[in-house]
Amino acid sequence: MSELTLKEVLNSSVRYLAEAGISTPRQDAEILISHVLGLSRVDLYLNFHWTLTPQEHQAVEELIRERGQRYPLQYLTGEVAFGGLILRIEPGVFIPRPETELLVECAVGVLGSSEFRSSIVRANSSCPFPVMNAGRRTGSGSPVVLDVGTGCGAIALSVAREVKDCLVYALDISAQAIDLARFNAQKLGLQERITFLVGDFVQITPAELRGKVDLVASNPPYIKKSDIARLEPEVRDYEAAAIDGGKDGLAYFRRLLPFAQQFLAPGGQLLLEIGEGQVQEILHLAEQTSFELVGIHQDLGGIDRIIQLRKKSHCLNQR
Repeated sequence: MSELTLKEVLNSSVRYLAEAGISTPRQDAEILISHVLGLSRVDLYLNFHWTLTPQEHQAVEELIRERGQRYPLQYLTGEVAFGGLILRIEPGVFIPRPETELLVECAVGVLGSSEFRSSIVRANSSCPFPVMNAGRRTGSGSPVVLDVGTGCGAIALSVAREVKDCLVYALDISAQAIDLARFNAQKLGLQERITFLVGDFVQITPAELRGKVDLVASNPPYIKKSDIARLEPEVRDYEAAAIDGGKDGLAYFRRLLPFAQQFLAPGGQLLLEIGEGQVQEILHLAEQTSFELVGIHQDLGGIDRIIQLRKKSHCLNQR
């Protein structure tokens, strides 16, 4: 294998990925080469004259080839950037998307609201016993958050980092996902703030939390089964199980809303990431489960992406 400079390797990698149909060939090439060489993307351009060793060149070629075959970029590097965090990711666990950062922003906004905090204190003060979190008692003003379908922990970790006193439960049906989320929590020093539970969320959520949760957040599967075949190969071939929302894309919501109604305190809020065009259908489900609309938040593309619901407060005696 002939020796090539960094500039030559980058340019040839960009051409290969472009021809393979990758929509961001230069960005992906920069990320993969940076990953192999242990450099930042800026450093690539400051060291164009470098000559790669045969071993480095071979490692780059292998990753570029796999990416050209539409293997997900994040699975190749083993990490994903999310809201200022760098999280470990691996095949078999859903890759968090930038759109979900909007859900985190909404959650942090809710939990930081003085009005919302006041309602937490008032409601908790009437609670006959303290909420438990892996054996640790919460204070009367500590918000309790459920992240349903946590995956690698993106939502749970982001909320725990931004809202220092909240106690978070991160739930997922996949043991692999929970192990990965726990690893990410330990790396970030957040493991004492989050309780990780594996299994079906309806079955594994502690009964003592019923009627005492302040916020439920979830990025559930919401793609119609019939639409999956038309998605990009990276999603269709490697993440289908994580995005399959059933025949109409609403299967998960039909279970999640009644669950949230049971576990949220009166006035507690539910934040859901949703698919394009699903607002009215989800509002119909919300009306059947004692929720009222707080707001709808659009992503950068102008698509209704996050729906914010509040549990009606007419059942205060449930807390």
